[in-house]
Amino acid sequence: MTTLRKNFAGTDATTAPLILDEQTKALVKAIKDMDYEKLRELALSKPALADVNAAIDDRGTTPLMLAASTGDFRAIDILMQVSTLDVNAQNKFGNTALIMAAKDGYTAVARTLLSHPEINVNHKNKMGQTAFLLACAKGQSNTVDILRHDNRVDVYTTDLIGNNGLKLAELNGHKRTIEYLRLDGRLAQSNASQQHRRYNF
Repeated sequence: MTTLRKNFAGTDATTAPLILDEQTKALVKAIKDMDYEKLRELALSKPALADVNAAIDDRGTTPLMLAASTGDFRAIDILMQVSTLDVNAQNKFGNTALIMAAKDGYTAVARTLLSHPEINVNHKNKMGQTAFLLACAKGQSNTVDILRHDNRVDVYTTDLIGNNGLKLAELNGHKRTIEYLRLDGRLAQSNASQQHRRYNF
C-alpha cells in the first residue's frame, strides 16, 4: 500500500494534505490503541496490508516514530519484523525513531532499535543532534548509559555549535548524566583537551 499526497497548484507537496489508505489508518490506530494482534495482522501479513513507512502526518512521522515517541517497545518489536521497514526514516526535522526514543528516555525502545542490523546510531538531525547528544541534553541517564556502551556510537560527536554530550549535560544541569559521562572518561578528557587548546596562547 502507498501513502498518497495531493498536489494542488501552488501548494508545497510537504504541506499538502495527506491521504492514507484505510489499512495504514488502521495500523496507526492499532499502535495508538496498543492493539498488538491487529498490528501484527496489518504489518506482518504477506503481502503487508499497510505501509509501515508511510508519513502519517505533516511532520513526516512514520508508524515506527509514533511507537518510539510513546515508548511502546512491543509495537516497535512487531514493526521491526517487517523486512521493508526503514528503521532510519526521518521526519521533517531530521529526527529518526531512535532519536525520538533517546530524547524522551525510552530505554527499552532504544535498546530494541539498536538491535536492528541497519540502524544508523550516529544519524544527525537538522540541528546536528544524534540520539546520544539529545539523551545527554535531556538528562536521560539510563539511555545515555546504553548508548555510551554501544561501540558503534560516536560519543565524541558534537552538535552544530560544537557541544559534545558532556557539555550539553553540564549546560542543562543533569547531574546523574554528568556523573556517568565523567566516569566514562572519554568525554572528560576530550573537553579538557579542548579547553587547553582554547586558552593555550
